[in-house]
Amino acid sequence: MRASPDVEKKLGVSYADLDELLRTADIVSLHLPLLPQTQGIINAARIAAMKPGAVLINCARGGLVDEAALVDALKAGRLFGAGIDAFSVEPPAGSPLLELENTVVTSHLAGATLDNFAGIVGACGGEYKVRVARRRAAQNRCGDRARAQSPGSINPDGQISCTALLHLNKRR
Repeated sequence: MRASPDVEKKLGVSYADLDELLRTADIVSLHLPLLPQTQGIINAARIAAMKPGAVLINCARGGLVDEAALVDALKAGRLFGAGIDAFSVEPPAGSPLLELENTVVTSHLAGATLDNFAGIVGACGGEYKVRVARRRAAQNRCGDRARAQSPGSINPDGQISCTALLHLNKRR
């Protein structure tokens, strides 16, 4: 979405479409979802049209960038470097991007902040309370047989175990 001309003037910026941006920017950082219309948005032609010596950073999703074309541009020195946080295929075992000196790779941890982790734990806590209530209701109906249905996840005192927390996080 483009800002109004007044806002652009006030901020001292001007709008550029993607192709103009790629031709002129020193650093291009991607922050968009992977959708049918964004799949391969940074394709071989766009990588070839990037400003020589530019840096491409993908903090978004694998599948946005033609990784083979990116490898070729990095090996040829056309681009100075790349930062990759998401790959088309994960885990990226065998990806040539892992071997290049001019590439920085992270393990898709862009959202792994303390605030986000607190939110995950909070959400799990809500689910935990529902599970404890269900478990206690089952124990009232079935006695100790209910405890045996999922050993180790919730102890007799109603405390959630680390194993259960990890299980809940894996489902998210």
